[in-house]
Amino acid sequence: GYAEVIYGEVPEEEWDSTIDFFIPENGGPSYLDSMCILKYSKNAELATEFINFIHRPENYAKFLDFFRFPCYVNLEAEKFRTTTPMYPAEIMDKCELKNDLGDFLETKIKEFRNEKGLSQQKLADLTGVTRQTINALENARYNPSLLLAFRITKILDKENIEDVFIIDDGE
Repeated sequence: GYAEVIYGEVPEEEWDSTIDFFIPENGGPSYLDSMCILKYSKNAELATEFINFIHRPENYAKFLDFFRFPCYVNLEAEKFRTTTPMYPAEIMDKCELKNDLGDFLETKIKEFRNEKGLSQQKLADLTGVTRQTINALENARYNPSLLLAFRITKILDKENIEDVFIIDDGE
C-alpha cells in the first residue's frame, strides 16, 4: 500500500515496533501526483502563484515532512526537512511509473449494486464516499484507490476484486 496510508494509521511512537515497510529489491510501481491549471481558469495567475508557493523548497519540505516522503523531486527542499523519510530516495530508482488505468478500467458496480438492491447513495454511505464518486466509478470517469475497490468488492459480496473491476488493456 501507500506508505503514508500505512504510517497514518499507526501512532508514530509505534512505527518501529509495528511496521516493516519496504520496497522490494527489484522495485515496484510508482505514481506521480501533479497539479494543473485548467485552460479557461478565471484565476490562472492565482493558481500559478499557489503552485509556485507549494514548490518553494521551504514549503515543499513541510509536505515531505508531513507524509515522511523522501526528497526525490525538489532536491533543494532536503535542507529544510525536520523529519526522517520512511525510506531512502534512491530506492525509487528501481520503481516503475505506472500509467493511469483510465480507458482500460471497466466496472460491474452498477450491475452488482442493482442485484443487491442498493442505490448509489446507499453504496456511497457504506463505502464512505459520495454518491457522485459511485456515479463516476460506474461511468468510468474515476479510478478508485485500492482500498475503495476492496471495500466495494466486499460490500457487493464478491470474492475477488477482479469480479467487479476489469482491466482491459488489449493484451
